[in-house]
Amino acid sequence: MERIKIMPRHILLLALPVLVATVGGILSSGSLETFMSVTGARGISPAQFFFGISLFVGLLAFSWRCFPKNALIAIILFYPLVSSILMTKVLMIRASLFLIYGVNLVFCIGIAGVLWLTFFSRKIVRIRTAAFAALSGLLQALYFQLLYAVISHAYNQATFINNFMSAFFLFIFIGFGLSVADVIVIRQEVEEEKRERYKHIDEDDDDLG
Repeated sequence: MERIKIMPRHILLLALPVLVATVGGILSSGSLETFMSVTGARGISPAQFFFGISLFVGLLAFSWRCFPKNALIAIILFYPLVSSILMTKVLMIRASLFLIYGVNLVFCIGIAGVLWLTFFSRKIVRIRTAAFAALSGLLQALYFQLLYAVISHAYNQATFINNFMSAFFLFIFIGFGLSVADVIVIRQEVEEEKRERYKHIDEDDDDLG
């Protein structure tokens, strides 16, 4: 059975992506009021959208470090279900909840895959934030294209490009927060391993003495 090991530092994997995305969203929106405002009679604010995406990424990273794989699978399956229910209620989408869930599920699986390829493979550490933002931004633009098709909403090339650029900046913020958290966690783990190693060496020397 896989052990659950949560240290205070692991909370950074959840908190920093949300915090940095929020700060970045306020800066890119021009003001806190604009960031919190809902456009139109029905919709969600940039703040709600930034929070939803960054929270999902943070939960994935946190789960990857601390919980068994079953917990990660549960997050990927249930997070899009909750978001789908909220979308149909808040946005009053008339499309089938099953279809909306399917689109959201594909998107969440895709984001998990991108996170695994960039942040947890250790092969592209130096460019992982940019790679994560580019791939996730492209995935989100494709997600909106598929979602708009499901709800019969007009979608064109200009909309695709605008969505990609907006998503790219969003994931740059999220990726930066996650990078900082990951570096802090790894450094503290390395320091703990060194202390444990020195402790064992000292104990061995005492036994020999």
